[in-house]
Amino acid sequence: MPKEIPFEWREDENSLVFALQVRGVKAKNVSVALCDVYVKVNCHPSLFEVDLKHDIDPEHPKTRCRVSPDKVTLTLQKKEPGIWGEFRAEGTKAELRARREVALAALEEREKERQKKKEDYKHEMIKKGETEQWRLDSENRQTIEKWEKEEREKWEAEVYKSFDEDTGALIESAESAPRDIDDYVDPADRQAEEQRAVAKEAPAGSPVSFSPPTASSASKVQEVTEEEAEEIRSGKSKATEDPGAIWTQQDLDDTEEYVPDVRSNPGKIGIRFTERPRPGVPVRDRGQRKAPPYPKDAPKTDGPPMIAGDDFEDESDPVWLKDKADRLMTIGDYQGAYNAYTEALKLASNARAFANRAVAQMYLGNLEQCLEDCNNAIRILDLRNRPRPGEMANTADPQDQKVRARVLIRMGTAYLWLGAFGKAETHFEKAVEVEEGLDALELKEVKADLERIRQAKEALKAKESADAAARKTGGDEKEAMETAVGLYDEADSTSNKESAVIFANRSFAQLRAGQLKECLRDADAALEAMKRWPCANKAPKAPARPTRLDPPYLDDPTFKHPDQQNQGERDWLMKHNGGSTKDLPGLPPEYEWIKDVAEKNDNAWIAVRRKMPQAVIDAIKRNTAQLQDAVYMRQPYVIRQQIEVAISQQKAGEGPSNQAIKQAEDYAVKLEENDKEQEAEREKEEALKKQEADEFDLEEALAPRRSGLGQAGFGHNHPVERTRRRLFVKTLLRRSRAHELLGQAQASADDLRSVLKVEPENPEAKQRLAVLEALAAPASASSAPAPPASPAEPAVPAMPAAAAGAGAAEAADPAAPQVAGPAESSGAKPAAAKPKSSTATPDDELDDDDEDGGGGRDHASTVALLASAAEYMKKADYPSALQIYNYARNTVKTWESPMVELKALSNTSLCLQRIRGRLPELIAACNATLRRIAELREDGECKAEEEEMLLRMEAASLSRRGSAYAQQRKTEQSAEDAARVKELLARVEELEAAAGKNKVAS
Repeated sequence: MPKEIPFEWREDENSLVFALQVRGVKAKNVSVALCDVYVKVNCHPSLFEVDLKHDIDPEHPKTRCRVSPDKVTLTLQKKEPGIWGEFRAEGTKAELRARREVALAALEEREKERQKKKEDYKHEMIKKGETEQWRLDSENRQTIEKWEKEEREKWEAEVYKSFDEDTGALIESAESAPRDIDDYVDPADRQAEEQRAVAKEAPAGSPVSFSPPTASSASKVQEVTEEEAEEIRSGKSKATEDPGAIWTQQDLDDTEEYVPDVRSNPGKIGIRFTERPRPGVPVRDRGQRKAPPYPKDAPKTDGPPMIAGDDFEDESDPVWLKDKADRLMTIGDYQGAYNAYTEALKLASNARAFANRAVAQMYLGNLEQCLEDCNNAIRILDLRNRPRPGEMANTADPQDQKVRARVLIRMGTAYLWLGAFGKAETHFEKAVEVEEGLDALELKEVKADLERIRQAKEALKAKESADAAARKTGGDEKEAMETAVGLYDEADSTSNKESAVIFANRSFAQLRAGQLKECLRDADAALEAMKRWPCANKAPKAPARPTRLDPPYLDDPTFKHPDQQNQGERDWLMKHNGGSTKDLPGLPPEYEWIKDVAEKNDNAWIAVRRKMPQAVIDAIKRNTAQLQDAVYMRQPYVIRQQIEVAISQQKAGEGPSNQAIKQAEDYAVKLEENDKEQEAEREKEEALKKQEADEFDLEEALAPRRSGLGQAGFGHNHPVERTRRRLFVKTLLRRSRAHELLGQAQASADDLRSVLKVEPENPEAKQRLAVLEALAAPASASSAPAPPASPAEPAVPAMPAAAAGAGAAEAADPAAPQVAGPAESSGAKPAAAKPKSSTATPDDELDDDDEDGGGGRDHASTVALLASAAEYMKKADYPSALQIYNYARNTVKTWESPMVELKALSNTSLCLQRIRGRLPELIAACNATLRRIAELREDGECKAEEEEMLLRMEAASLSRRGSAYAQQRKTEQSAEDAARVKELLARVEELEAAAGKNKVAS
């Protein structure tokens, strides 16, 4: 599906301008169609098209398309001047389609007419060129013939002068005789030279005559040999030597030319010349450009660009920081990865960095911060895909869609661990609905997880009913427990027998109902289910590098690029002049005879390559495009089906080329090999997971680790790990009790030792194990004092299985406190401790959390929970204190007193005020505190001595809310809260003064 091109537009009275933002655009890659009412710009893989409201003039000289770097500008001249206001046409799809087809048909007619005019103009120019060339050739030929004629006449006259016109005999004269080379010297120069020679040779005092020689005194011309002629010339040269010269000709002849000696070690001198492959082709079209060099301080490597700079450290580069964080995540350093992601996000905001930091938060157990990072990632992706006003919606990037799907899955997982099944289900549904976000295998797994969440959500309702029945007091307790067991059976069937919590709670009910063997079976099932909890046992994998399986661009037999033609390749074979079509010689099947328009002769023929008809060309292009579309789908079976169709089309002469079919076949094989590799990798991972599951020891995984010992998966204090550890301890305590009642003391002691291995300070396990070890001591040690027993768990000796039913008549209170109190003084004797039940211990209780929704709930007392939050506030760790207060407000249903609840609400607003940047939550917390104070006053639950504390809390909440209003520029609300604070503080002072007077009076 093509991507839409972002654009801007403007208009005036005469023109309409569109500015398209296309990155890396080139004129040769742009296809533009300008019609009367329709405009289309195609720049693969982007597309821009629009149905215009009114007509434009596509043939106007000012209607043009300009391509510049990263921008395509369309200037369209309106057919009728005026302001349109809106450029899009309105109407139904059918109307717009019909309007567009008419415009495209008109464009096609204009294009055909333009091509025809272009061909006519081309032929006309060829004719003119040939005519001009003929004229120039004729003039050159005439000039050459004229020169030849003049030369011929000149030399004929020269020859005829040597013969007598009357007799035809050869004239014997010096002028007609052959002459020496010296005779061609100018006569005046020769006469002056002769006079100088005579003057030198004549004796002193003798007269010298310089008169020219007469005809009678002239010597006869004699024939000489070459040697004699050379002697004559050398004598003349000697006579002309300068007597005052330093060097004579003889000295110059005897001098040897200086030539340097050859070097002893000449070596080699290499001269490199520039290679010019494919001469005549521009450099930009040779396709042999080298990659640009790396920066000076960047590493040089042959690896792909995404890996080339992995060793190049730059703390100011957010991409390098993110890659560093990814590497830290893969080695299990989650806190270091979180810090690196945070530093990268300080430099640049990025959805993938937020998404990966959410994973680090998830591994660290900060589930609320994980949700916050996921929301930031979704917000950035939405901002990227949001169209500008007046623009069409952009097509989402497939990579962004994958990130969105994974972020939604992480949000659903975080909500699941927090116990919000509804929100978890919603986010998993959104992840499934993301287009191109998940591949087939991932989509199948996510749908299976979504179904499990729905089952757990339904099972939760049945579990709550069963828990209510188990907590019911009064009446026949055994019957109540049996009813609870039946309800747990329904919840178990609803959850598809996967919930460890349901197994554990049913074992609790069966233990109290005296069904000891069933209790052991459910306890074992709960332990097996806990092994399958979604807890990470190792660090996440590194981000997968993209595999370059880009589909090839298939060969088009109807087009051959000029650069791909062989040197000297011609499209014609031979020429023939004269004769008719019957007289033409035979040709190979790929050639045919046509008229040679370059020749003047009408019977001139030329053999050229046979051209396919336009209908065949269109059919081949269409079928090649179908095969190309199948290749783009990247599915081997679809490609092979289309290859079979292409082969049948090729037999009919209208199919893709053999090269195109081979390219598609090779790509299908490449895809199949890649699928096999991925399948083998998945099978290897599944086998490794199965092996790890078989070797997994739940007790070792939950046991506390020595400080400094690394752990690849979740940490020991991760909320999910704490929940699993707590459920593991309770299940083993119940199974130990069942073993004890069945007379299996050794099995009971083993379970207690496992509990102490996971929780070394568990008081119940310590006490019961001490009792069992004392009972198992030899008789010689029977006189030793027995270990003290706590009232919470009486010392019960091992009993046979037959006596187990008698002890099941009494039952413990199902609404026992969540945490057992400290043991009584060591002076208490085992006999003085009155047991409440022979089956269930007083501090045992039902589990209210599911394995998928553990979320880190802590069953500590409210006072201890608030005390822990207060410690965090003393250390100025307000985010952690806020998390505890929010947890307490969401989970605690019955507070110890209204003032404790008010303190939690007030401290929540204080934490929000100190954290900063969370004004809406701060105002909501202050409003909740004020509403709760008003409710207490209306109900009359607060005592008179607590009125002063209520006034102080109300004043503090109003002061914090007023400060938040002031930061939001809500001056009126802020002023109202400030006035109200003054009134409340005045009332506090009055109460303090009255209390002081009463104290003095007393």
